Amino acid sequence: MAICLRVGLIAVDSEQPDKLCQLLEQNDVDVVCRIQPSVVNSHTIKETQVDVWIIDVGDDDWCDSLDELVETSTAPLFFNEPTAIHQQQHAKFWVENLIARLMKMAGLDPDAMPLHGEETLDNLPDQAPPDLATTLPERIATNEAFIPIHQPITQKPLTTSAHAQAYRDKTTRVWVLGASLGGPAAVKQFIQSLSADVNVAFILVQHIDKNFLKSLASVLSPETGIDIKLLESSHHIRHGQLLIAPADYKLSVSPGGFIASSDQNWSSPYAPNIDDVLFDIANAFELTGAIIFSGMGDDSVAGCQYYKKLQRPVWLQDNETCASNSMPQAVAEKCEVDFIGTPKELAKKLEDFVTEQDKTMNKQR
Repeated sequence: MAICLRVGLIAVDSEQPDKLCQLLEQNDVDVVCRIQPSVVNSHTIKETQVDVWIIDVGDDDWCDSLDELVETSTAPLFFNEPTAIHQQQHAKFWVENLIARLMKMAGLDPDAMPLHGEETLDNLPDQAPPDLATTLPERIATNEAFIPIHQPITQKPLTTSAHAQAYRDKTTRVWVLGASLGGPAAVKQFIQSLSADVNVAFILVQHIDKNFLKSLASVLSPETGIDIKLLESSHHIRHGQLLIAPADYKLSVSPGGFIASSDQNWSSPYAPNIDDVLFDIANAFELTGAIIFSGMGDDSVAGCQYYKKLQRPVWLQDNETCASNSMPQAVAEKCEVDFIGTPKELAKKLEDFVTEQDKTMNKQR
């Protein structure tokens, strides 16, 4: 049969990538190339014709060449947990789920590819395969992807404490940046276009495997005056700072603008969850806004709808510059959006918006 999905695998030499390649090829996926992280370069990125890159690399093996891939690749990136394949009881169904997700990321129809891979791992239990629908959350959790599978929008719980909601900081300006597939390059261009003294604090909610958060911070940091930090402990948020939301646990906002990682899980299926952060920040801070960058799925729709009810600004990255426009488009279809532009145009718009907002606030004092 014709092969309809081409992937490039970036991995170190080990048993896990060997088994991953075998399972993919048994299901008619064309593994175009398999290369070491250290040999990735601009020529490889530009000349290799793939529908999706699979990055099967642990944090210890991350290198600068992969930062370049994150920034410049026009093909979607799927971050695979290197040990995920050994955590599966049913390899056949795990790889079928994986391929369906890869095809969605590539804009292909998963139903167009018949899957007939056979179990190849040893010591599989001698029992009927589980129901796919009931085990989907568990299988997502054991193979953390850059983009979670689409699920229907549900109203997100408000986790901000009652004290913080009543306090609602009226002086600190906090904008939430939501991003998924293609987000790192767009967000980097956005913050590099801002002046270092911009009177805004940012919280970046980027759909990404927790093992790559430090790499994300290093990708965003060069050539910007914005202070970029991973939110690993309690922070008193301040202007000129960008905090990256953790992937393990959702945020907790306390009176006085202290933001920390809580002991609660993010609302399913996204981790981190853009909607969770939008709700909590809107309830804790008066001067808030949302910018939704490139991505797939519908995370951020419910939060943006809440922002519009509060008359808070909602802006989107334009379709032409998005690696994937489905997330911004989902917001546009449900909300009256205030501004749409390129990352550079969004930065300029924000600086003008802040200047005018500060003038108005000064007159009211």
